[in-house]
Amino acid sequence: MSYTVYLQKFENGDSASIPYDELEKVLTRYGKIEMGHSELEFVSNVGEMF
Repeated sequence: MSYTVYLQKFENGDSASIPYDELEKVLTRYGKIEMGHSELEFVSNVGEMF
């Protein structure tokens, strides 16, 4: 089973891009980011997240 997660950052009420290092800092607390077949994948180390 897989999940699709959409993250959106806002600054001053407008959408903004999330620098990769910021995203990595948050996500690596809960798993690892690795290269999949064609894109990055997040692999959770905390069991069921949803």
